[in-house]
Amino acid sequence: GESGEIRIALPADSVTDALGNPNPASEPLVLQVNDRAPVITRIVSNEGEITNADSVSWSVRFSKPVTGVDASAFSLSGVTGASLSVSGSGLSYQVTASGGGLADLDGVVQLSAVASSTVKDDRDRSFEGEGPTEEDQSRITLDNTAPTPTLTVEHAEVTGPFRLTLSFALTSIS
Repeated sequence: GESGEIRIALPADSVTDALGNPNPASEPLVLQVNDRAPVITRIVSNEGEITNADSVSWSVRFSKPVTGVDASAFSLSGVTGASLSVSGSGLSYQVTASGGGLADLDGVVQLSAVASSTVKDDRDRSFEGEGPTEEDQSRITLDNTAPTPTLTVEHAEVTGPFRLTLSFALTSIS
């Protein structure tokens, strides 16, 4: 599909009235044409960039109102066994991932769009999986490993002032 303008104008002296008076040139009538399939413009994490939540969700916005949006219009990478659920209507939808390995995951999950013949705009054009074209927060880092504390002292027997060292082993996530 294409987008653009259609300009329609009547040139001067194109028609006359019953008395033979010619018309002046008309101002152009400008029509906007948008014959493009819908695309996703934004995928925004509702959890921020990093979380330890057992389920994660995104706000998804389309370029024009669509219907028929369900889990088949999206895919989730970075975790196995999680399921997607979708709610919303028109331009805006919420996509939630839950279950599977999310509760114990230390890593990155990413929501992606998938072409879907069930997602259509009001002119019956199908969503082709394009997007996000503007804001992309489709990646969320999950950190479900608690830090491990270690206490050490220089000498096991305390006979006066002593120094206690507290350190944590943290898991680095790339």
